Amino acid sequence: MNAGLVRRILLAVGILMSVLLQAAPASAHAVLESATPADRAVLAEPPRQFVLRFDEPVVVTDLRLVDQSGRQVQVATTTADSLIDGTIAEDMAPGTYTLSYRIISSDGHPVAGAIQFQIGAGAQHWLAAEQGFADWQWGALLTRWVLYLGAFLTWGCAWSGLRGKPFRRRLALRCTIACIVAAPLEIGFQGIGMAGGSIAVLVKADVWQLGAGSPEGRVAALTVLGLALSWLAVRRLAAHPVATTMRHGLLIAAGLAIVLAFATTGHVAAIGWLASLVLAVHMAAAMLWVGSIGSLLRRPAIVPESRTAISSWRRKAVIWIAIAAGFGLACWQIAAPSMLLATAYSRVLAVKVAAVLAILLLIMANRRFPLVGFPLVRRHAFAFGQVVLLVAVLGLTAALGQLTPPRHLLAAQADAASQLPAQLPLLQEMVHDRDAMAEIEIKRGEGGSYDLVVQFADLSGKPLQPKPVTASFRNEEASIGPLTRDLSPVPQNGAYRLKDIHLPSSGRWQVEIKADLSDFDRRIFKAELTVAP
Repeated sequence: MNAGLVRRILLAVGILMSVLLQAAPASAHAVLESATPADRAVLAEPPRQFVLRFDEPVVVTDLRLVDQSGRQVQVATTTADSLIDGTIAEDMAPGTYTLSYRIISSDGHPVAGAIQFQIGAGAQHWLAAEQGFADWQWGALLTRWVLYLGAFLTWGCAWSGLRGKPFRRRLALRCTIACIVAAPLEIGFQGIGMAGGSIAVLVKADVWQLGAGSPEGRVAALTVLGLALSWLAVRRLAAHPVATTMRHGLLIAAGLAIVLAFATTGHVAAIGWLASLVLAVHMAAAMLWVGSIGSLLRRPAIVPESRTAISSWRRKAVIWIAIAAGFGLACWQIAAPSMLLATAYSRVLAVKVAAVLAILLLIMANRRFPLVGFPLVRRHAFAFGQVVLLVAVLGLTAALGQLTPPRHLLAAQADAASQLPAQLPLLQEMVHDRDAMAEIEIKRGEGGSYDLVVQFADLSGKPLQPKPVTASFRNEEASIGPLTRDLSPVPQNGAYRLKDIHLPSSGRWQVEIKADLSDFDRRIFKAELTVAP
């Protein structure tokens, strides 16, 4: 056979294969695009629904939701094309839950997978390394800051008006508008934190539903209620004793709504009712204090010092009550002198204390060292300095809500120490794949979780540094998995680690480690772990 004939045959075969490949339909497994709750989400309250969205139509062959002990939670599901919508038919206690699914994609291939979410922040979450704020956390901080300042000032302007002082309607109106904008954003940012993802997921309705059902939804609702009652209290009513009493009653109700909004959520509320009560006193005094900014900024004629809000004994009492309650809460959260300035929370708290002390020094300086001959300058300098510092204090307060208090860190460390006897490896095995080997070690972690550490080397013992490295866990007996997680490199020893993996059922778990030595060289190491009941 001559060379020309061979070339013609090869050309014809190539053309035929090209036509066949172009005519064949594209075949790919279904991929989970999004989940609500998201994988690894930490939820403040039990969800009532879950949603799994795939990139193509699917048929469900098995779907189960199990708690950390392996008990199956009753769910009802409906499937519409690429969407699986589930309703949870029972109440769920705090803990880690695994949602495992088995589906058939449109090309007929079976696909299995799992996600996990947690209800309530367990101890292992408090022990997580402190990192910079995510985008949604910055948004939550800014919206909470606006809610603090706007609600306090609106209420303060109304309180000033009912006491016969000028009612700063324009300032109150601006603060109310700012709160109305910030309140729904507070819900949205909380939804991002619960569902996972970036700010872009704000376009999804289920994210807003999650946020509205969280404590932040209660904060937004109570804040708006307090604003509405404040404006209702300052409406022009008939000059009748009953009308005056009604207006004061409405304003007191508005103050209670605002105090409840902020005193019943966050780290302090998690301690117990007594801490929440102290926080409520602190918030009420702070609201009176910050609310007086409106009166400090007005420009009336100079009046005797004894008649200004600066020297009023009531104002002094409010300031000292706010400081005393705040100091008590700070000691409660720091819990141990060794934690002073040891965490981001305590450092921000120290800056807040310094700002409050600066306000007190400003008050003392205003009274003891007046600018003789310039009373108006002195008053305006005092007002401006106090406004700046009080606004900064509210911003620092909002930041504390996004950080972990030392009290929780100490509790988590104690919880971890109590489990030290169980730190012996449950699995320690050397696995080979061609000319590479992986030393797999699995130990018990905190809160019933497991820690995985893997080290890679070639047959001569030279360390390998594959990227990326993933681990999947599958329990065929319980029809759970695979639950896939990325491993993080440990620079100190060249190992790869995965912390806080929850295996929700006893029995035999198949562990599969995938390591990419290069773009075209993947090694797979398999082991088996037995979890006791």
